[in-house]
Amino acid sequence: MLMAGVDVGFGFTKASDGESSVLFKSIIGETQPRTLDDEFFNGSSHSGGHITLDGKSYFVGELAESESRVRQFTLDQAQMVANQFRLLALAGLAQIAPSRVPLNVVTGLPVGYFMEFKEKISQALLGEHDLIVHDGGESKEISLAINRVRVIPQPYGSLVDYLFREDGTMLRGDAARQKIGIIDIGFKTTDFTVCKGLRHSERGSRTTDTGMAKAFQFIGESLREMSGVNVEIYRLYDTVREGSIKVRGAEYDIAKVKEDVFS
Repeated sequence: MLMAGVDVGFGFTKASDGESSVLFKSIIGETQPRTLDDEFFNGSSHSGGHITLDGKSYFVGELAESESRVRQFTLDQAQMVANQFRLLALAGLAQIAPSRVPLNVVTGLPVGYFMEFKEKISQALLGEHDLIVHDGGESKEISLAINRVRVIPQPYGSLVDYLFREDGTMLRGDAARQKIGIIDIGFKTTDFTVCKGLRHSERGSRTTDTGMAKAFQFIGESLREMSGVNVEIYRLYDTVREGSIKVRGAEYDIAKVKEDVFS
């Protein structure tokens, strides 16, 4: 029995089995024919990729961002769970998990959405899922056999990482007996949770809709005022990191806006 973790965030989807890991933007797009066939792109920097699920093909991640004309990206939890979670999670797991090997999966939800959606995402992943992964001109059939799904409040993973070693033995026993507060700043939400003796406190935990997306939205609005063009917030990661962006051939400096937002 293998174990893997998958985190479908509003910004990025992450999956790991402890040895290998993948990360790609949480974007889904329609497939498009490309002038150069997939072999030419073998080893390219696109993360996410091209998969077929339930008889329909999709681009996911950066490939969807750069190649798809119609894209799905959301900051709404209900829409994420209903329309995107399963596809993004399986796309991540398919890149790290072997085919037809029983798999236990750990995933998470923001504290404020945990009770409402935990059963829905668990049922979305349980069972066998047949996918085709298209990579470098080759198509590989993969059957993910998910035997068990454990859903936890997202900040709890940070606590476990802090208290335990990779082999599961206790690293900080004294801290495990104390009351610990965790702040988890995500792309769309920020979670606050309190634990004592590894026991999660519902009363001391909550979610706010104040994450990195708020800053990105402000930067996007400033760019629209400067350029007259709407730039989707999922395109702003490099812009925020580098401090500038080219829009229709003109370069715009956002250093001052960035400083105002993050100061």
